[in-house]
Amino acid sequence: MKQKILFIFYLMLFFILNVYSQEIKDKSTVILKDGREYKGNLIKIDEQDVIFEIDGKINNFKKIDVSKINLAQKRLYEDKENISQIADPEIKWVWEDSKKWEINQNQNIIILLDKLTYNFNENNQLVIRIKKGIKILNEDGKELSKQYFYYLKNYYSAKLLYGITIMNDGAISYVDEEAINDEPINGNFPQYDNLQRIKFGLKNIDVGSVFVWEAEVKGSFSDLENPFFTQRNLISEFPIEKRIVQFITPENVNLNFYYKDGILPYKESQIRQFKLGTKKFYIMEENNIGEFINDELQSPASDLIYPFFYATVNTNWQTISTNYFNEFFKAPPSNFMKEFAMSIVKDETNDLKKINLLYEYVNRSIKLVDIEMSNSKYIPSEDDKILKSNNLNVLDKSYLFIRLLNSIGIDGKMFFYRNNGAGKLIDEVASLKQFDSTICMVEIDGKKTLVSFENENFALGQTNFNASEASCLQVTKPYSTKEVLPKINPDDNKTEVIYECELTADNTLIVKSTMTIYGKLQAEYRTKRFLSKEELDKWAKEGASRFGNDYTLESYNFVNNLSDFDKPVIYEEKIKVTNYSFSYKRGLKLFKLPAFFYNSKSVSKQKRIFPFDFYNTNVDNYKFSIKLPETYQVIFTPQPINYTYDDFSFTGEYKIEDGKILFEAKNVVSKRIIPQDKYETLKLWMEEKTKFSSEWIMIGEK
Repeated sequence: MKQKILFIFYLMLFFILNVYSQEIKDKSTVILKDGREYKGNLIKIDEQDVIFEIDGKINNFKKIDVSKINLAQKRLYEDKENISQIADPEIKWVWEDSKKWEINQNQNIIILLDKLTYNFNENNQLVIRIKKGIKILNEDGKELSKQYFYYLKNYYSAKLLYGITIMNDGAISYVDEEAINDEPINGNFPQYDNLQRIKFGLKNIDVGSVFVWEAEVKGSFSDLENPFFTQRNLISEFPIEKRIVQFITPENVNLNFYYKDGILPYKESQIRQFKLGTKKFYIMEENNIGEFINDELQSPASDLIYPFFYATVNTNWQTISTNYFNEFFKAPPSNFMKEFAMSIVKDETNDLKKINLLYEYVNRSIKLVDIEMSNSKYIPSEDDKILKSNNLNVLDKSYLFIRLLNSIGIDGKMFFYRNNGAGKLIDEVASLKQFDSTICMVEIDGKKTLVSFENENFALGQTNFNASEASCLQVTKPYSTKEVLPKINPDDNKTEVIYECELTADNTLIVKSTMTIYGKLQAEYRTKRFLSKEELDKWAKEGASRFGNDYTLESYNFVNNLSDFDKPVIYEEKIKVTNYSFSYKRGLKLFKLPAFFYNSKSVSKQKRIFPFDFYNTNVDNYKFSIKLPETYQVIFTPQPINYTYDDFSFTGEYKIEDGKILFEAKNVVSKRIIPQDKYETLKLWMEEKTKFSSEWIMIGEK
């Protein structure tokens, strides 16, 4: 009897699969772990292989190489032929509203509907619905018929519910299955392979077409690993006819909302709140939102300048820090962690040297995986996985470093921090998702020293500029409140450039340049230690091209070993430039300072809406010595310049000594973001030093 039942079951299964395979022929997708995708007909899955028919040919894929298989789905409205057959009132509204929007060569699209719904259920379960309606207004707008949305596959599943194109006569077509790709973004690193993108192209798109699509993302969130936090930039580069953001929660779920005003004028929308049965509703609806395109160079991060809407599950910084501490730092490090630390520091007794040894191991021996926490997770991996891995992201490196220190009795702190260019933390919507990165701190000779793993070419104490005076939260102690990281001073990132030059009577300039780099700026140059001889030669020649077209790079050299992080980067060049000066009648020659120039393109606008972001703070010192031909003397050098202000300064001065032109200049940026009310001064400063750097020097025969 049992055999008979099994026979009937397999017979039915064969029939169902056979019929289904006919329906989805050439529409299923096999996705390999290396990111490659193949579309076709799934024939069979056995113990070792996945067998696909692709373009009429049978292909075998090893199961071990397959990440996932997407079977074709029956999507909504695929049985409809005309918009009149669709009952959804929002789709009907999109169609009717689209008729008033004419073809427009100056506007690519109009977003008719932008709707986002968060439906919370018990136990942190969440269903997100994304719904968009768009009309194409010109040829360039057709490019936007390729749409996509993201999700974190470890916590959510996602699917495109439908994607339809509405023609001028109301006829509809739906997205082809082969035009839908569910693709990994970080597939090369399995431990951080979380972020997925579903990308699809709408069908039969032309100028005047209207398309509507809706997607569902379903899963769960957690307080630490994957917190719920949403932020919406209320400014768009395209006009929006209607925007709706709504939250539906059980009675026991408390949401916090926050509206942050931006620099652009924007009317804050009211949130309608009401209760229906056991559910609470929060709805924000906006209409007729104009587009805005920022054409200002070096603007700060959008978080700082645009109006934003935030929402999160109710919590606070003290709760977050306490829960994080209890989960990951309260228990003492394992014996295995201590043994691992001792294998690195060995018999060393000096704490500073121990810190250096552990830092060198974590930052150099383990490859940095540059994947943001928002695209993976906000908690460290398990200890055994971290200790066995050759590839770690910044969070896991920071955690490993602190636990290794703790295991041998050295105190260390770990912080989550928000980039200083993105503004301060928002208490009203406390969440780990407000943070951009992690950083550590140790005490060295009584001084608090930041320790960053955001760049494999940092030395101990070097950090990104984003960390300077950044808002942060310590998670290595309970009940922490937000803090501010120490300031990175301009002198901490300094460049000194010395040019020793000789100008000959035939207009040739012989140059020996020596550039010494201190601080974070060294990191870029230290990457050159990984280049081949051919690659390094190419890089050096490209750098020497700053002297113009008629140059010869005779030699170049890094004075210190680039792997010696205790010494500054010193780079030397010897260059010959022909036809450098211009000869005129009566024995005159004209030339400019070699490879010394500024430009003021970033301040070309007369007025500015947003602050100006230098992106860093720094000091640049320049010294030039130009030996003249014996029969020549100086006729003219530019007048000294001194533009010194609170947040930036530039000085430059020429001197004549022993037949040489001597020049010294100093450029200082001491504040990263300059407010709008100082733009006029900033513009003058940049224009004046640009003009100064382009002035001519004149010499003549004695």
